[in-house]
Amino acid sequence: MRAALDASIGRELLFPVYRNTRGGGSNFEYEVVGWAGFLLTGWDVHGSKDSRLHGQFTQIIWEGIATDSGDAPDFGARAVSLVE
Repeated sequence: MRAALDASIGRELLFPVYRNTRGGGSNFEYEVVGWAGFLLTGWDVHGSKDSRLHGQFTQIIWEGIATDSGDAPDFGARAVSLVE
């Protein structure tokens, strides 16, 4: 995990924004309501409860995001699709 975080510093990452969590462990469920771009500038990992990602949220256009048009909350991520 540490090597993956190091490799991601300076890159824009895409994170799901979710709500309505339920369950735990392998039965954990959540509803994804949008996507947010995040530019990772650093990280600190000190166990499962005291870890942090450092960076800033960005506006991003990401290829390959499945999306529905509508009035969903705007978290800064954009998807472009060709509609015939």
